[in-house]
Amino acid sequence: LYCGPFFSSAVMAGYALERFADDAAKTERLPQIADGSIRATLVLDDLNHPSQVGRLIAADQAGALTGSAPIVLDGCSAEVFFIVAREDSGLGLYALAAKAPGAEVSAQDSIDMTRKVARVTLQEAAGTRIGSVTPQSLSRFWDLTSVALAHEMIGGASRLLDETVEYTKGRYQFGRPIGSFQALKHRCADLLMNLEFAKAATQHAGFCLAASDQETIYPSMAKAMAADCFMEMARAAIQLRGGIGFTWENDTHLWFKRAKCDEVLLGAPYRHRARMMDILQETQDVA
Repeated sequence: LYCGPFFSSAVMAGYALERFADDAAKTERLPQIADGSIRATLVLDDLNHPSQVGRLIAADQAGALTGSAPIVLDGCSAEVFFIVAREDSGLGLYALAAKAPGAEVSAQDSIDMTRKVARVTLQEAAGTRIGSVTPQSLSRFWDLTSVALAHEMIGGASRLLDETVEYTKGRYQFGRPIGSFQALKHRCADLLMNLEFAKAATQHAGFCLAASDQETIYPSMAKAMAADCFMEMARAAIQLRGGIGFTWENDTHLWFKRAKCDEVLLGAPYRHRARMMDILQETQDVA
C-alpha cells in the first residue's frame, strides 16, 4: 500500500495535462511532475461521472475561480492545483498554486488512512488558464484514469490473495493447516478465477486505449470488474483469517479500506455499467 501522491500527481494530474493542456503548459509542467520536482493534483468538483464535472466550480472571464471540490486526492500535500472549471462556453483547465490567495484547503476524514483527501474551496482565486476541456477529451481522460485505477486494484487483489493463501498454509486447526480443508481450497480457487477474469478485462482495456482513440466500453468494464474483485478479495481475506483479520495488528483492514475507497473513486461499479450501456446505445444509434 503506497501512501504517496503517485496516483493524484503522476496519473490524474499528468493525464489532465496530457489531454487538456496547451503545448506550452505540457512542456513546462509534465517534466516537473515526472521527475517529482512538483507535487500536483487534479481538482474535479465531481468524481462520479464525467458528465457531472463543472457544476460546482466556475471561472469568470478574468480567470477568477469560485466554488468547491468536496474530495481532492492529496490536496493538503500538493503544491499545484490543476482545476477543471465551468466557463461561458464550456470547461477550461486552470493552474493555481495551492497556497494562492482565495484558495482554502482543509483535510477530510477518510476510511482509507493510506490515501489522504481534502476539500478545496475557492473564492475568486486567480487561476491561469492553460487549456480547454471538451466532452470527448474528458471522457477519454476518465477512461485512462479508470484503467490506471483498475490496474492498482488488480495489484491489490493479487497481493491479498497471495498473502491469504500463505496464511491458510501456516494456520493450523485440528492438527492440520486450514488451507487443506476442502471448503477453503474451493473458496481460494473461486477468488483466483474472479481475479483472472478481472485481470484479463483490465489488460484488454489498456490494450484498447493504446491502440485507438475511439470511445469503447472496455475501460468502464475493467473499472467495474476490478472494483468488484478487489472488494470481494478484501472481504474474503478478512473472513479466511478468522478473528485476527478484524484486528488492527493485522494489515488486512488497511487493504479492505483501500478497496472500499477505490471502489467508489471515479464512479462506483453500477455507474460504470450504466456508462457502458450509454456508450453501446450511442454506438448503435450512430450505426
